[in-house]
Amino acid sequence: MPWTDGGRCAVQEASEPWYNEFIQDQEIEKEMKQLLNERKAALACGYDFVVGVSTEAHKRALLSKAPTLNVVVTGCPR
Repeated sequence: MPWTDGGRCAVQEASEPWYNEFIQDQEIEKEMKQLLNERKAALACGYDFVVGVSTEAHKRALLSKAPTLNVVVTGCPR
């Protein structure tokens, strides 16, 4: 579920560690469609686009699908 902190940060976790690999792959595919659409809209408005995730595994999964995506590990607990 996404959350925000006064408009400075938005985090959405979809790749839960207890999901099996098939489900994780399906979730990453859905997430990528959403993230790429959001990045396109942000860039069109002159904004940078950064995705914050809580785990290195989630970062690797996203970058495996879109190597140019700016992804950072926040270290925030879920």
